[in-house]
Amino acid sequence: MSFKWDYTLSKAMLSCVALFGLSTNAFAAKEPEKKPNFAFSYPKDLCLTDPRDFYFYVEGVAFQGAETGLDFAIINNNVSQTAYTNNPALQGSVFGFTGNNEDWGYNFGTRIGFGVNVDHDAWNFDFDWLWVNVTNSNSFSTGTTGATILPIWLPLDALPNTGTNTNNYQNTSGHWQCIVNVVDATLGKPYYISRKVIFNPHFGLRFAQLDQDFGVSYGNSTVSANQVKFQTENDFIGVGARVGINTDWLLGCGFKLFSNVSASALAGWFDTTQKFTISNSVSTPDNSVNLTNNPQAFVPNLELNLGLDWGTYLDKKQYYLDFRAGYEFQVWWDQLHMRQFVTSVGNGNNSYQNVTAPGNLTLSGFTFKIQLDM
Repeated sequence: MSFKWDYTLSKAMLSCVALFGLSTNAFAAKEPEKKPNFAFSYPKDLCLTDPRDFYFYVEGVAFQGAETGLDFAIINNNVSQTAYTNNPALQGSVFGFTGNNEDWGYNFGTRIGFGVNVDHDAWNFDFDWLWVNVTNSNSFSTGTTGATILPIWLPLDALPNTGTNTNNYQNTSGHWQCIVNVVDATLGKPYYISRKVIFNPHFGLRFAQLDQDFGVSYGNSTVSANQVKFQTENDFIGVGARVGINTDWLLGCGFKLFSNVSASALAGWFDTTQKFTISNSVSTPDNSVNLTNNPQAFVPNLELNLGLDWGTYLDKKQYYLDFRAGYEFQVWWDQLHMRQFVTSVGNGNNSYQNVTAPGNLTLSGFTFKIQLDM
């Protein structure tokens, strides 16, 4: 009996080949599916058919303006005190533009700008100007309640005190205006960090001019000569560096969320003026003040903005029209540099002792922006 080596070897080889094929298929079935590539770092591109690398925009703003330190009267409800003294028994509240008496209305303004996309590493240059005029007013009268008004922005003895509370101040009103002009020139680089998120880090220069006018009147219904008007100007001008980052979060169908944050530090100076004259007070001669001051200052500034955006192509993708609605918040530190008098000026030596009344300016409200890329 002869052993058929060829036949046996052929069967063994066929078995090995079949086993190898089965094992290959088994391992291939266990291989994980390929995941999307998230290693993105390419420039933002609207893919316009004939790009000019230019855009411009117009933005309407409705801001509320507020500033700490703008109270201007103390309402003293202690009717048993028939005359004002240097140590009054106070039972009342503080009145003005802050605290329980705040009355901030929305004020309309505009921001206009343009930008250019340059070929150098897909950088972006942007220039814009913000203007808004903030105005607020408030008033109070004691009527027949017997309450009295103590002026915060006048010296302590600057009251028509002749021995009865009918000669104390019984009505007051205040008006505040702040005109804001801010110019920004920034250089940024918008790019994708993933398929659905765009970052735009930027830096540049910020120029700011904030002109404030604050006026208060204190009066008495029985003695017309006791009407006193306090007027002041508090203007700031400065320039400095600005850095920040803008982000877009793509949702689809042209919609996206956006969030922008930036900070700046400005070096500049203030130009302040304070004036008032009191013709009928305890002092003789009349009390009058005319102060000017021009302090240099370092002013930090923070700006936040977030909202919803939608855009669409026009004219066979030659243009891109974008609509953006959001809420913006700005804070300008140490903007109020007026002085409050804390001691008597009619004490025989006419000494003026006063302190600075610091205050931070805030702007907050809604924005609506239209931008055209071409």
